[in-house]
Amino acid sequence: MIFRARRFSLFLLFLLAACPQLPQPFQHDAVNPLLRLDGRAGVVLILESNVPRTFATALRDSLNRQDVPVFLEGAPQDAFPLRLHLRKGTERAGLVELEMFWQLHDAEGLTIGHYDQLANVAASDWEKGAPSLMKRLADAAAPQLATLMPIEDGTRPLVSTPSKPADKQLLILEFVKGAPGDGNEALARAMRLALSANGIGLIEQAGPKAFRLQGQASVAKAGSNSESLHLEWRLLDPNGAEMALLELDGAVPAGLLEKPWGPMAGEIVASTAIELAGLIKDAGKKP
Repeated sequence: MIFRARRFSLFLLFLLAACPQLPQPFQHDAVNPLLRLDGRAGVVLILESNVPRTFATALRDSLNRQDVPVFLEGAPQDAFPLRLHLRKGTERAGLVELEMFWQLHDAEGLTIGHYDQLANVAASDWEKGAPSLMKRLADAAAPQLATLMPIEDGTRPLVSTPSKPADKQLLILEFVKGAPGDGNEALARAMRLALSANGIGLIEQAGPKAFRLQGQASVAKAGSNSESLHLEWRLLDPNGAEMALLELDGAVPAGLLEKPWGPMAGEIVASTAIELAGLIKDAGKKP
């Protein structure tokens, strides 16, 4: 039997403010669970080559002030990898928009937390790694990144206990296609994060026991000032048989999806990821 679910909305208005409220059907009350892990070992910082080296030291100092040990090299084995994926926009009038996507991983390489940071900065200051700019960006990120650290002493609410690695159901996200702008990449990244947070093990290559997930997006004109967004998430069992199709439909302001999706992608996939994780776990219990 194939599980099918579909959600509709007549119109979605995404407010282009710093913290937009997400309308139905993408609005949700779900809270992504964190793996119950001890983060006192600190993090090892992994930056892409297009990030100034001075930013690494600035972030180390800022996180140290948040009581998070940071290692730029020679990290202990139980330190958590903290990765930064940077996308730099087109320079305009000497300014450039930075989209900084942070991911915190556990010892198995599974993502257990993420934070998206946006900033408009002077292009020349970024390129030369100006200390004042590096400190400003690091000080803005550090409090948010510190909250991602899993701890055991009760000072941070924890809503679930971890699955043992052998108990985790494995999944490969094969593709996300059809979304405009950076939507394919943003939706795929957000879905991986959400599924990892819900106890599903994400892998890069299909194995004999791995479930498979395929994402398909399409956009159609819905009026003079709006477009219709349709999303399909197709879940296949380890034998390649379709076991679920989850669909979402809604309208968005025309041209919005051509812009960077950023945190919007995470909000869109959150509830779907919880449904998918439940289906995968239930299927994994069957003999």
